[in-house]
Amino acid sequence: MAAAVESMAFLGAMPWHKLGNQLTQADAQSVRLSIQAAGLDWKVEKKSLLVSDTGQIVHNLFAHVRDKDQRVLGYGTERYSILQNMEAFEFFQPFLDMGMCEFETAGSLHDGAVIWVMAKLKGYLEVAPNDEIQKYLLLSHSHNGKNAINVAETPVRVVCANTLAMAKANQTTWGKIKHSKSMHTSLASARDALAKANIRFAEYLELYKRLAAAQCTTAKANDYFLAFMGKESTSGELPTRTQNKLDRLHELMEVGKGNANPAIRGTYWTAYNAVTEYLSHESGRSDENRYHSLWFGDDNMSALNLALELAA
Repeated sequence: MAAAVESMAFLGAMPWHKLGNQLTQADAQSVRLSIQAAGLDWKVEKKSLLVSDTGQIVHNLFAHVRDKDQRVLGYGTERYSILQNMEAFEFFQPFLDMGMCEFETAGSLHDGAVIWVMAKLKGYLEVAPNDEIQKYLLLSHSHNGKNAINVAETPVRVVCANTLAMAKANQTTWGKIKHSKSMHTSLASARDALAKANIRFAEYLELYKRLAAAQCTTAKANDYFLAFMGKESTSGELPTRTQNKLDRLHELMEVGKGNANPAIRGTYWTAYNAVTEYLSHESGRSDENRYHSLWFGDDNMSALNLALELAA
């Protein structure tokens, strides 16, 4: 992901890629200070396109131009509404005012084309001793004209720092909002839904605890991983690529980040976390592609949903 990071800010320990500005506790509770630290205090304007040799205006197509350096971040039609970075940060203002959260990370990827803001809710979930999950609210979107605005609750398992979306129980817990004139109304609705995030996190904790209490033998894990890959259980020889992926999932179940914890070892919780670790750290060609897929792609979201449903 480091190669794709243009600017970012973070609270707490420095990220592995050694990039970004560290937030103080005061910064993390302020929209103005956090957006400055993240290098996102700029705006995007829609500008008409011209045919170079004739000067003719290209109708119903506009360039999305960053004001600070005139960089073209993408293109869109007249109906496309731009969500300014400040508006993305201000989405979290009511939660900040109520003392529910603080900014954790924020930044831009791909030269400003993709923006994310993540706020951490107070408190944490304990699935088992020494296996904790932090609670986050994530807003991600783009200025490239391609991606919708995504709003989500997302759990981050402390031991492995995976940022993964929760299973899509319904559209109030994960929203894909179009860049249109109605986006602010949709964002307000999403914010109202996220105000109840702690209730839903508690519901998911009960599910995670059940998975952590259910023993998963090697044979059961094998069936689970094959089902996740869309393969039927078989005693016959598997294609090399499938076998390699299956072997890696078994390995992650045993030695993946946090899975060696005696309190959860050999359970469906470790099997599920093997899948999530694989999707967020090993699936795909690069870190930026993996995170882009997790935030914006339906395929990985469907895979996460399937993995949780099968484990449950």
